[in-house]
Amino acid sequence: YKLKVPFAILSPTQDHVSGKIPFNPVAEAYYSPYFRTKASLYEQVATVIQIMAPLFKHIYNDRGYTKQLFPSDPNVPPGNELMSQAEVYIMESDPIVDYPRPKLPNVKLVGGLSVGPAKELQEPFKSFVERS
Repeated sequence: YKLKVPFAILSPTQDHVSGKIPFNPVAEAYYSPYFRTKASLYEQVATVIQIMAPLFKHIYNDRGYTKQLFPSDPNVPPGNELMSQAEVYIMESDPIVDYPRPKLPNVKLVGGLSVGPAKELQEPFKSFVERS
């Protein structure tokens, strides 16, 4: 931010607050411990609270985080403002597992940020793959 040059954000998750993206917390199923199509009201409320609590902490404690990271610069903007100035957001995504979600044109979804060496399949999966 001090050099006033364009920069990119590399993130394993989509940050709705910094990206200013509207979202429906009930649709964020990957956060939920309840992977059923029919969830009770209690389970739905618990999921919404589980998703919203970190967001509120992130919003209201943002100035504190930047003061810890940049103690020598009292004029550093909050983290949300720094992230919103990024030209491109590079987010990790798996098109097979993920579901459609809203994204801005400057958000690029890439896969494999956490890819490791392939492991050999164990039985019975190995024999099934060899037969097919």
